[in-house]
Amino acid sequence: MFMLKTTFPKSNNSITSYRISQIFKSLQGNINIIKSKTIHPIRSYSNVIPLTEKQKFRLKTELCDYSLISFSKEFMDSKFSNLKNDIFIYPEFISEDESNILLEQIEKKIKRYCREGYSKHHFDEKIDKYKEFSSHNWLPAYRSMHSRTLNSEEVINNLKNYYSPNDLAVIKILDKVWSLFPKSWAWIAPHVLDLNTGGNIKAHVDNPDYSGLYVGGISLLSSSVSTFRHISDPNICFDVLLPPKSLYFFSNGIRYEFTHEITSTPEQRRWNNQNIPNNRRISIMFRDVNEESLLKVDL
Repeated sequence: MFMLKTTFPKSNNSITSYRISQIFKSLQGNINIIKSKTIHPIRSYSNVIPLTEKQKFRLKTELCDYSLISFSKEFMDSKFSNLKNDIFIYPEFISEDESNILLEQIEKKIKRYCREGYSKHHFDEKIDKYKEFSSHNWLPAYRSMHSRTLNSEEVINNLKNYYSPNDLAVIKILDKVWSLFPKSWAWIAPHVLDLNTGGNIKAHVDNPDYSGLYVGGISLLSSSVSTFRHISDPNICFDVLLPPKSLYFFSNGIRYEFTHEITSTPEQRRWNNQNIPNNRRISIMFRDVNEESLLKVDL
């Protein structure tokens, strides 16, 4: 019989329940555990932030480097040109030291969670030559849905009681991303995608029910070019250069009406008439919670 032995700091029940839910989800991902209010207390539905409210928010355009975005003539001549502010790229968002910290901790988790090496095909056949994992230990309670059922100030002031030193080092860096958004927003656990040399991400639109309005990531190791195309007219498109240490986000109309991809095709991996080598690339991905979709879950 398998027994889980662990200890928890003496604190309020919401924090302890949060940490227990993290462990159980990482072990078996049992939906019944998620539904259990004793393990995973659910916040009041009266506090749900609708997507229509989130749509009013925009990341600061002065932080975006538009020289890293190349819009097609068809895009600029179309009605979608007013969506330019729905794509965001912030070069040198993290320092070299911060990048090294992230890579060191990612490599440790890859060795633990991805022991079978690079997978050839994703379950939805959209990604080739990849490794991936989500880290619930890198999502602090005050950035999760639990932020509305616990004393966030207490958690922030006592992080060392709930997270390992290595996790705290990562959280400190990732918090720079979440701090760009309203404090009230809740986030899904960071997801790491390790794309091997020669790997690619095929054109797709992320499931709108899985996450909320914003999808983005920190790029590590090497540069890549991400191509966005309108779902009905592929000529309405644009490319984004994603250098190492940069942060990108896309939202609103770009999130729902455009596919995105990182191709291995050399012709599409060019920037300023120079080839962008298809080397190994790691990204830490961020998605806000689609709180309206949670209302559909039978609890």
